[in-house]
Amino acid sequence: MSVVCTVLVRCEKGMSNGIPSGVQVRYLRNARHRKPYEAILCTGGFWIDHEGHPFDTAEMESNFSGRGFGICSFCVPTGDIYSRSLTTVLSRSGFRAPRDGLFLGTHRVRHFHHSTFFGGQKVDFAGEMQFEEGSCVHITFCLSGQRVHLVAMVLICMCACLARRCVAGKLRVITNKSGHYKPGDAEIMVILNWLHSNGVSLEDVEFRTVHDVPEDSDEHFVTHNAEELRLELEQRAANEDANDEAGEEDEEGDVEERHT
Repeated sequence: MSVVCTVLVRCEKGMSNGIPSGVQVRYLRNARHRKPYEAILCTGGFWIDHEGHPFDTAEMESNFSGRGFGICSFCVPTGDIYSRSLTTVLSRSGFRAPRDGLFLGTHRVRHFHHSTFFGGQKVDFAGEMQFEEGSCVHITFCLSGQRVHLVAMVLICMCACLARRCVAGKLRVITNKSGHYKPGDAEIMVILNWLHSNGVSLEDVEFRTVHDVPEDSDEHFVTHNAEELRLELEQRAANEDANDEAGEEDEEGDVEERHT
């Protein structure tokens, strides 16, 4: 990974995850400096890094989940097409930032945190992710803002018959562990609906939630199937909206009765 220039910002009041004042946390200054940490989603639900290599977190590490996990921060890409439920959640949460993309890196306590990627600004989701290389025969890479269509078998034959497969990163696990942002159901729904809307199959993705662990449990997280969790949260949000509408109608009825 190339060296990235950063700004060291002094947190005079400390942050919500207990970092003391006077400790310098690394903040990436702009989109160019964030680029080496970007995970780029391509056709077929596969992922590459900023240089076109398969996105893989094997060499990353998170203080919570350990080796093989990267901490991540995410802002919904500007101009993206969202599902109706995703738009609803975004408007309800107000959890937005004027920047976009998914960025991952190694967690270094008191130095490189979730807040690093967007300079402490608000994000739509933060947590951890695990990617691993997954082979495929036919994919579309997204390089320098353009899509370059590659057919792996033909490419192998044309490139001196190199005996290698066309590979790209595959998302395996997501968690909502972030001491700084503390994402809840609304933010989980944002990332899952965004992935779903952009063609990522969530059936084989595991989601670990840390905010709803029972007090009597010895576990540090609750494991879900990501697609099942997405549907559950959508239904829960729909029920809450229906209850809110019913409550507003009841209030309007009470007002009319008082005026008659």
